[in-house]
Amino acid sequence: MLSGDWTGKTKLTIDGKVEEDTVYLSLKQTVNIVTGTAGPTLEQQSPIRNGKVEGNRIILEVPVPNGVFKFDLYLRRRTPQRRRRRNRPGSDHQKRKWTPSG
Repeated sequence: MLSGDWTGKTKLTIDGKVEEDTVYLSLKQTVNIVTGTAGPTLEQQSPIRNGKVEGNRIILEVPVPNGVFKFDLYLRRRTPQRRRRRNRPGSDHQKRKWTPSG
């Protein structure tokens, strides 16, 4: 089960500039549905939408101003391997990778 609190580091590339960022997830899994919140801090969280588990993949979206972050997570050896995309109006999908901290 994925239920619980997760945190991870990511490197974002936006407009050619690479920045390191942290993501905090609070997840609840019920069968194959994932709900909860995600955000850059514990205080700044947004509700997860369209969260689901498909085999070893966890797919979810988090609305943000001017777009949405799309997470495509892969479970391997009990450690989620994550890829994240931000979908902004007028831009192509940009894939981001992050790994759990701690």
